[in-house]
Amino acid sequence: ADHIVAGPWGPGEPETTAVVAFSPKVGWWALAGVETGDTRTRDDGWVEATLSASAGDAFVSWVLSFGPDAELVSPETLRDAVVARLEASR
Repeated sequence: ADHIVAGPWGPGEPETTAVVAFSPKVGWWALAGVETGDTRTRDDGWVEATLSASAGDAFVSWVLSFGPDAELVSPETLRDAVVARLEASR
């Protein structure tokens, strides 16, 4: 376990960074134990955090697991993947 890098993106090294916003209801929980870069609290109470991410499904699935309490802000490629998954589930 000491030699495996893991995070909300799954096992292995992260490929990019992403900005994810979390509602006040889940922000504290979503970011507990997750290494973040910049974080800020917006005027609406949501917390935006810069996180390491993978370009694959694992990170998108992690964000979607928070339902309406998370929004993938950037990068656009990962945001598009979230939108595509949501549209496919209709």
